[in-house]
Amino acid sequence: MLSLLGEVALKVGDLKKAQQMYRALLLQKLDEGGPIKKAIVFVRLGDIHSQLGEKPKAQQMYERALQTDAGLEEARTKLAAAKA
Repeated sequence: MLSLLGEVALKVGDLKKAQQMYRALLLQKLDEGGPIKKAIVFVRLGDIHSQLGEKPKAQQMYERALQTDAGLEEARTKLAAAKA
């Protein structure tokens, strides 16, 4: 449910609400078979920080996504873009 609320908040441009939802997800035990993986939560938080103009925090979130799932290409691509 939190992931859906986060997605909706992102789509309507309510970045602070989206950030709250995704941060709340980090406090949950996210199972591999669940609707969202922890690495994706970090990517979404990175996206939010990026949109807020917080480049160092965005990079940190993308790095944490890669630490959680080294094969996540979306995180790798967004990290490279954030460093450019």
